[in-house]
Amino acid sequence: MPELIVAIFIQEIKVIDPETHGEVAVQIWKDPVSGGIFGLDASFIEQMTEQVIPSPFDRKIKLRLPNA
Repeated sequence: MPELIVAIFIQEIKVIDPETHGEVAVQIWKDPVSGGIFGLDASFIEQMTEQVIPSPFDRKIKLRLPNA
């Protein structure tokens, strides 16, 4: 069973989608095990029923995304 670690929320930023030219909110997170930084579309996170994702840096780790 993968280890469950709490990710660290850094900030939410706005970026422009290059195809639609619309504004997109991206949440920036840190994997405290690897030290890696990653971003996720905030609307994706809002739709998740369980805010747990595999670490993009280590498949043996699952990251819980606490409410930002």
